[in-house]
Amino acid sequence: MPYFDFSLQKKATKKRNKNSLSSQIIEKDVAGVVWVNRDATYYVKVLGKVYQFTNESFSCKDRQFVFHTFKDKNRYCVVRGVEDKGELDTRYWRPFAAGCIVSGNFILIDNRELFDVKKIFIDLTDAESHEALEYYRRNYDEIKANFLNFINNGT
Repeated sequence: MPYFDFSLQKKATKKRNKNSLSSQIIEKDVAGVVWVNRDATYYVKVLGKVYQFTNESFSCKDRQFVFHTFKDKNRYCVVRGVEDKGELDTRYWRPFAAGCIVSGNFILIDNRELFDVKKIFIDLTDAESHEALEYYRRNYDEIKANFLNFINNGT
């Protein structure tokens, strides 16, 4: 008796490797506050400890809200439409700003613990978030000068 197999073959899907280097997730779903130091470097503070962001965290692609870097002392936010969620120049646009709360994963890349952002939100009642924004506003002139020096001279 003939036998017919009508089951469908599972289509192979290609997964995009986010980090070309070998990476390992250390801890998932961690939340922290974005800070900007006087050298215009963005970092996240989690439970009093400071971590750098992964390069992919600075991507504005598929983000509805983006922040202009150093336009003024306040967070200058742009809301983008569905059709306008492409990549932006990360020197001038970021998916987060000082005082934003980010959640994501701790990732180990080349023996460095980095923070990979998954979600970004603003909580006006969070004390540490308010402190980070006030620090940014107090030191805005120095931060902006260092940022412009880096953009113009690369140092």
